[in-house]
Amino acid sequence: MNLFSSTSGIHLFRAMVWLALTSTPGFAASFTNFTDWTSFNDPPNSNFSSSSTSTSATFNAANGPIPTGTDIGFASIDENTAATSTQGFVFSTTSSFTLAVSYNLILNAAVGNIGLGFGIGEDVTGMNSAGVAFQSADTGFGRFNGVAGAARVNDVGIGGTPALASFVDANGTMFLTYDGTNGNITLGWADAVDSLSASVPDITFTGSTVSDNWNNEPLLVSIFMRSDATGGSAWTSGTAEGVFSNLRVISGSPIVVPEPSSALLASLGLGFLALRRQRRFGNRPV
Repeated sequence: MNLFSSTSGIHLFRAMVWLALTSTPGFAASFTNFTDWTSFNDPPNSNFSSSSTSTSATFNAANGPIPTGTDIGFASIDENTAATSTQGFVFSTTSSFTLAVSYNLILNAAVGNIGLGFGIGEDVTGMNSAGVAFQSADTGFGRFNGVAGAARVNDVGIGGTPALASFVDANGTMFLTYDGTNGNITLGWADAVDSLSASVPDITFTGSTVSDNWNNEPLLVSIFMRSDATGGSAWTSGTAEGVFSNLRVISGSPIVVPEPSSALLASLGLGFLALRRQRRFGNRPV
C-alpha cells in the first residue's frame, strides 16, 4: 500500500484525528454521568461515605459525630482548579448556562444538622463559589427544613442572600444559572424532583456582584453533603442518606478538561497540510 497516495493519506489523517481525540483524557466522559466526576472530602471523616452510578450520586452520614463545616462530595474536575486538572468538565465565564439537579434526603433518628448542596465555582474547596443549599436543622424542638443560597469570595461568606424557601419537604430540585454577559448568578429551587414539573424554579434569587470579585477562571460544578451547626448543632448521631439524580444541562455547554493541547492541534494541522501537499504533487513522495 502506498502511504503517499491521496486515498491512503485521507485514511491516515482520519486515524490520526481519532487517535488524538480518543487518547485525550475526558474525551469519552459525560458531564451528566456521575461516575465521571471525582469524589472529594473536606476534610475526610470516617462517618461520611459516598457512591455513584451513571445517573445518581449518594452520600451517607453514619451514626457518629461529624464536625461542623465538614463536606463530602463530587466535583466535575479531578483537582482543585481547572488549570491543575487532568480530566473533567468546566463552564466558561464568558458563556451563559443553566443547570439543575434533583435531590432527596432520608433521615433516621437524626440528631444534629445535615445539608445538601449544588454549587459552581473556581475551586473545589469553595474559596470562590456560589450555590443552593438544602438543610435539615435539628432545633431541639423538632426538625426544620429550608433552602437558601450561599456564596463565598476569597473563602469569606457573602451575607445578604435570603432563604429561598422554609418548611419544605426533604426533596426537590436545585437550579444554578450563570449569565456570561454580566457575571450574574441566579440560584433557584423547586419543590418537584422530575424534569417535567421542575423545568423552571418556583423561587429564584439573583446575585449581581459575587462573581465580579472572583478571578475569572473556568467554573466547575459540585454536589455535596455537609455537617453544619448553623441554627443548631453539627451532625451528632442517627443516619442520613442524600441522593442527587437527574442532573441536566438546561442551556449552555460544558467544556472538556483538558481541552486539546496546542501541540496536538499543531500536529493535526501539519498532517492536514501534508495531505494537501500530497494531493498537489500527485502520488509521488515529496
